[in-house]
Amino acid sequence: MSEAAVRVRTAIEGGQTPGAPTLSPAALRDLPACPPTAANVAPTAKRSPGLIPLQGGLRNELAKIGIEMPKGERGNRVLRNLDKWVGVPLLLLLGLLSQSRVRRKCPEKATRIGLLMLGVIGDSLLASAIADDLKQRYPGAVVIGFMTDANRATSEILSGIDEYIFLSIADPFEAMRTVRKHPLDILIDCSQWARIGALLSFVARSKFKVGFKTPRQYRHFLYDACAVHRGDQHELENFRDLARCLAINPTGTPKLRAELKDIPVPQLPQTPYIVFHPWASGYRHELREWSLDKWTELGRAVIREGYYVVVSGGPSDREQSLNLAASIGVRTLVLAGDASLPQTIAALARAAAVVAVNTGTMHLVAALDIPLVALHGPTDPARWGPLSSRVDVLGPGKGEGGAYLNLGFEYPPAAPDCMSKIATTDVLASLRKLLSNVDKFDAARGQVAGASIVQNVLHDSPSH
Repeated sequence: MSEAAVRVRTAIEGGQTPGAPTLSPAALRDLPACPPTAANVAPTAKRSPGLIPLQGGLRNELAKIGIEMPKGERGNRVLRNLDKWVGVPLLLLLGLLSQSRVRRKCPEKATRIGLLMLGVIGDSLLASAIADDLKQRYPGAVVIGFMTDANRATSEILSGIDEYIFLSIADPFEAMRTVRKHPLDILIDCSQWARIGALLSFVARSKFKVGFKTPRQYRHFLYDACAVHRGDQHELENFRDLARCLAINPTGTPKLRAELKDIPVPQLPQTPYIVFHPWASGYRHELREWSLDKWTELGRAVIREGYYVVVSGGPSDREQSLNLAASIGVRTLVLAGDASLPQTIAALARAAAVVAVNTGTMHLVAALDIPLVALHGPTDPARWGPLSSRVDVLGPGKGEGGAYLNLGFEYPPAAPDCMSKIATTDVLASLRKLLSNVDKFDAARGQVAGASIVQNVLHDSPSH
């Protein structure tokens, strides 16, 4: 075995925490045998020279050489660069070292199946659609979701996942150790481009591993079976292709826990309301957002039609949500930063309609089957659009400078403002169409006068 292979294996084995079971060479099914060293005999032994000490964490080691890692995982540029410049050559090396390994066959029986879901709300919701298909193929199997700490709230809302294991991607070695503590029959890596997903799959104690072969991402070398990640189909179909690697004919759709609709949200208006979700997240999120002026114009038009406006978002969106509500004026309520994710879903479920940019909340609304106007700019609705029969998608197509994103990061150097091409009048017309006819707006208008006191109280409440 080469010195490089010994170092990789030693780093993984030597990082065990005190009290954890020792990982013997026989237990590491998918790695070539490693000569005994002080690092893999006992968790407290010294590690081989030249390896990054794992107990101190990757953040501390980078700080020693003058690199400050941001605390968050989402949009973390340091993690993205490490994933690319370290992950690609490491996977290539491990792939070369594993060429002699026989690819294993799909198991006929499985009791523990892992879904490695490193994406945020939208990706995780779409990926979870195959959970029910897995349970039909393997009756009695437990489906375990491996998610990042940053996506912990999503575990409260998904249907079909039985257990969750949370990983700290900001410390890859700790994430590897966590994955290794949970033996599996099948592991499905749902990450589309991140090399860390492939590395976690590599070290996992699983009898069979499935993942994406994504063009130009160089991450597929170590799986037992691969699904080609295609840019010409919806992402749900790509996740279903992972299930097809297990001889499954998948038909599952994204589902939320049924009880979420009944969660009380005391501050909601008693009159019909329309939810605005104006905020995107992640890399270059501002290019997927509509301007404050257009949201204000739409909000005032909706209120004139007799509806209340509720603004949703996360804690980081609260200040700009308050600014939007103040700009619209009366009969507005801000949930951003004031409602949990389950409470937000309950509010969405009771809405007359929702207007949202392309983000995880848009997919939540589609799963709830609530009338939805989805605003797309650089995102391609054929790849990432909402899956619902009660949706109207607005935005420039590929021939108009929009819909060019595939994996989510392919922005040109001087990316145009695609969202500005969406007219407020078109959004209002879509709302009217989804709500069947103008009479529904008129009916809502008739209720507004009788509820004016309630509305004024909500407008002046501390949550606003």
